[in-house]
Amino acid sequence: MTRAAAAPPGLGLPQDDPPARWTAARCACVLYAGCVPFDGLPVGGRSVPFLASVVFVVATVLENPRRAVREALPTGVIAAISALVLFATLSTFWATDPEAATRLLPSLYSVTVVTMLLPTQLRAVWRPSTWAYCLSSAILATVVLMAPADSYTQRRTAFGNENDVAALLVIGMILAVHLASTTSAWRGVAALATAVACATGVLATGSRTGAIAGAVGVTVLLLGTARRRGAGSAPRVVAVAAVGALVLFLLPPAYVPDRIGSTFDALATRDLSGREEIWARIWTIGFDPLGRGLGATGEHLGASLGPGRVAHNVLLGIGLELGLVGLALFGVVILCGLARMRLSETRTVTMPLVVAVAIVGMATSIEWRRSLWFVLALAVTIVARTPGTGPHETPRPSRGSDLHRRRDRLLDLDPARARDGR
Repeated sequence: MTRAAAAPPGLGLPQDDPPARWTAARCACVLYAGCVPFDGLPVGGRSVPFLASVVFVVATVLENPRRAVREALPTGVIAAISALVLFATLSTFWATDPEAATRLLPSLYSVTVVTMLLPTQLRAVWRPSTWAYCLSSAILATVVLMAPADSYTQRRTAFGNENDVAALLVIGMILAVHLASTTSAWRGVAALATAVACATGVLATGSRTGAIAGAVGVTVLLLGTARRRGAGSAPRVVAVAAVGALVLFLLPPAYVPDRIGSTFDALATRDLSGREEIWARIWTIGFDPLGRGLGATGEHLGASLGPGRVAHNVLLGIGLELGLVGLALFGVVILCGLARMRLSETRTVTMPLVVAVAIVGMATSIEWRRSLWFVLALAVTIVARTPGTGPHETPRPSRGSDLHRRRDRLLDLDPARARDGR
């Protein structure tokens, strides 16, 4: 029995076998995926994922510049992302805080360029990249659990504030649960252990937003898996749910801050840790057509609410800084990503990721964070599988219908590249 056959039967989902050919760009893709959970960990003034993104972009372009352009995202998606980046760059000319805008530009360019190039390699190394992210998330969760608790029994690390860390762990938890539900038995146990570590880490951060996003995301994932894979997936889905409930029951109180238990009371009383004041202030300031400029949130909120304030909401933050035009451009990017995600066989896991990140974005400022843009890259990556093909082949559908022709255009693959998974 081959390794592909050992995995539970699915509907053409990617298998765990390695790609037919490893290249420098594919290795760099897996490296970048494994570095994303360490966003915020500084190395020489830059974060670890930033350095990995430079390696990935250089490797992808040097491998075959023409192919990198040809196999990138469809023109519409590239145009939407490019228009948003261009407008954000132009906003520095009228920004009320030019220094803050200039500091944001390198990160903005990094996450958006990688988002456009990552799907060119991610198709062939989807499973290895997913495993790399999950294993790094387990390391991050271990660091969180080892960190000393503060007066609120929350555990903070040097990787960023608790909400940013929780968002990265939530992504790892959802990916790990997906692997536990779709891979072979022993790999499933390893993936489930990773999911447990990530879930414990999310709770230990004390992030209510992260806890809600993780619970909703995993629920959507399990329901989608059961619906798509039929009765054969029921034992695994039940096992994953049972393990999750057991972990919550046995988790020591020292790793569950009191504020996690008061989440529903906080929602009922609208005690959102000061976010309601921030949002009210942003509504009072209003949205200009062109916005106040990239990075202007801190200056406009700091005058009345104190320094170091952020919008704690993706849409409000973009609306304040980039105005109505920026909101429209960001909306087009998201809509293009959702439309493309519907064509991929991995939408069973990317949809829960999108839902979870959307929940996080309602209460945190992640508009230029890698957590949001990495999920967008996963969502727009077309991974097509059918039961009769090899684990890393991308079969070319017949041209018998408009749907197949539309998929051909989005995949932008010729028969030769389709056969060897390029």
